[in-house]
Amino acid sequence: MSDVNPYQSPASMAGAERSPDQVRIARNIRAICILYVIFGFFATLGGAVMLFDDQVSPLAAGLVLLAGLGGLISAIGVLRRRKWGIPFCQLMSGLYLLSFPIGTILGAYFLLNIRKVKDDFR
Repeated sequence: MSDVNPYQSPASMAGAERSPDQVRIARNIRAICILYVIFGFFATLGGAVMLFDDQVSPLAAGLVLLAGLGGLISAIGVLRRRKWGIPFCQLMSGLYLLSFPIGTILGAYFLLNIRKVKDDFR
């Protein structure tokens, strides 16, 4: 038997102390990205269905599909704490600002607060 406990939380890194505000913001960013994944999934699904509808322009269906995939991929990048996910998700958050009122609230919060937890990403 090994002495490793798989359920034990990881050891804290030296110098990586975070304020309660940073912890709260990181938790909220994670929640927003989970919502972005859900929204991206349904937008991708809707765009794919729209491609087979004769009443919808293929250009519109393609844009919805592309926006859904972009939101899905960018949010997964941020959830996995990848540096490339931040600018990609910032771009998608800027587009989500146009989705009043929920997209505006989520996009604005993400854009205003991601810089506060940017150092947590690799």
